[in-house]
Amino acid sequence: MGIPPLRITDPTEQHADWLELCSLKDADQNASVRDFVRELDVSGSSDALPPSDDAEGESPDWTGMPEQPARPGDDDQREEAADAAFLEVSDRLAACGADGAYPFDVRENYITLREGYHHSVYVFLLLLSNYGHDPGTLGNSGAKLFEEVCANAAEAYMGGPDSLVRAEAFGFPRRKLPAGFARAVDTLCAVLGEGLRHRARPTSRDQKDARLDVVAWRGFPDGKVGKLIAFGQCATGGNWSEKRTELQPHVWCEMWMEDMPPVIPVKFFFVPHRLATALWLETCLLAGVLFDRCRIAYLVRSLPTDLALRVTEWSSAVLEGVLRRKA
Repeated sequence: MGIPPLRITDPTEQHADWLELCSLKDADQNASVRDFVRELDVSGSSDALPPSDDAEGESPDWTGMPEQPARPGDDDQREEAADAAFLEVSDRLAACGADGAYPFDVRENYITLREGYHHSVYVFLLLLSNYGHDPGTLGNSGAKLFEEVCANAAEAYMGGPDSLVRAEAFGFPRRKLPAGFARAVDTLCAVLGEGLRHRARPTSRDQKDARLDVVAWRGFPDGKVGKLIAFGQCATGGNWSEKRTELQPHVWCEMWMEDMPPVIPVKFFFVPHRLATALWLETCLLAGVLFDRCRIAYLVRSLPTDLALRVTEWSSAVLEGVLRRKA
């Protein structure tokens, strides 16, 4: 599969992804302005149409676009696109924080991989965003790993690790909580100290997670109800924008908990993508606190040993089996 074709009409965020993927693929482990412009020269795609949204969990279809001849003014467009891509890369470096969460060194005209990138949460998210949670290497385990990574990010954002801060991945299939929906809600209510138990509904047996993927909370030593709770949804595919309003915490609690928590949970929304600034406000209004690739990488400086090993295994499989695979 390799790196998706580079087109000048693609969003700047996708151009920056191309630079990062190029660094991951090539033996010299870097990508430069020259590489970027040369690739646009080869594709000659100034007239190409932008890609359509892919289905949830599927990698985008960036193939099959006809090559277009270069036109007067294309050189300026390519240079402007390169400048914008490198500005976006610099913004990502800042957004990931100063402690090495961004796995690339950003130089004046190129980026280069840092040591230890195999274990990088950012690299995992970059690959997940571009190749989907089922790239033909390890099944659909990428989606479940993403939920667990997001649970760790939510816990960190709430102030953890701490005995009073906790997060659980609730999405189906579940690794820790019971597989059945009713029992999973009962267990969640018990550890949360809110909601009492599951509420029996005619459709309870048909539920897997009712669109709830992550639950995080910050309690008090008194153990009483009335605490900060967050309900999170994870969206890995290109149709993530359609999922921004699917999870409604008030409705979820009313529908599936015997007692309504006195403080309604806030909404968290997790994506492995890097979102355009133009979409940020709208997404926060519709989906709650937004955790994009850089925010997640910033929060998750380290993972529990077992999860870290599984994330590294998945990333390595995609790197060798998909990104670096020769046609």
